[in-house]
Amino acid sequence: MSTFTKFLNLFKWNPETDPDEEFDIEKALNENWEKIDTKLEDYIDEVDTRFENYTDEINAEIENFEQNSFATVEMTNRYIGDAYDSTRNYKVGDLCIHNNTLYKCITAITVPENFNVDKWKVTNLSDETELLQQAKVPVGGAKGQILAKKTDTTNDTEWVNGVSVVDNLNSTSETDALSAKQGRLLGTYSTDNEVQVGHWIDGKPIYRKVFNVGLLGNTRRDNYFNFADGIYKNIIKVDGFLYKTNGSCTTQQYNSDGSYLLFHAETTSTGTLMLMVNRSSAEFWADWYVSFIVEYTKTTD
Repeated sequence: MSTFTKFLNLFKWNPETDPDEEFDIEKALNENWEKIDTKLEDYIDEVDTRFENYTDEINAEIENFEQNSFATVEMTNRYIGDAYDSTRNYKVGDLCIHNNTLYKCITAITVPENFNVDKWKVTNLSDETELLQQAKVPVGGAKGQILAKKTDTTNDTEWVNGVSVVDNLNSTSETDALSAKQGRLLGTYSTDNEVQVGHWIDGKPIYRKVFNVGLLGNTRRDNYFNFADGIYKNIIKVDGFLYKTNGSCTTQQYNSDGSYLLFHAETTSTGTLMLMVNRSSAEFWADWYVSFIVEYTKTTD
């Protein structure tokens, strides 16, 4: 009985069990050659693909190396400086290139002048390695500090205080950054908690709070609502929001038919907040609910 190879599945005659079978050229030779040829072609294609991928990776690594090398050289050249400039000043320790030679300043040049060899000494990049390293990352610095250039004309750096993030509106710094949390609070309207939203001209904090006073009803044109907490001082801004149970809403307004509704707020000497609604007709606004939006300062600040 004939058999097949394990890897390519090639046909094999078994001389012991198939001695009398007629030799089949197609089965014993041609089909086997086709299997070998197909397998070899697939292998060559796979090798070509791997080689192309490998070539792309190598080229990418070479390009990355060249870019990093150019960047390193550019950074070094930028620190070392350009050719000597007779129109600028130099301080002790500054580097420059003159006649293709690297020099370090040993005498400060406070008035621009032509190159004076007596004020410079020849140096080399190897000797300046420590100086380059110190200029890149100076010793010292505290948590939160950042590196910044000392001047616009040199590459000397120093540690300076970075931007501080604050979570309140009381900072007087010109560089502090407001936290995202406090930024969100500025746009918050709450009936439970007052929200600090700024400062008044006297420097006192301004707070905002929403006061729900309920249904207006039809008993009178003017409605008064008192909050005797003893903490309210100056009313900075007042606005109102009206809504119905059917989903309708509006703000204070004058209508074309002459009907109107106004919001008013004031404080007493004892710190009581008085909120008032004045309307053209008690019946016209009877089924509206009211919320006051008040910004104020407090007696406790």
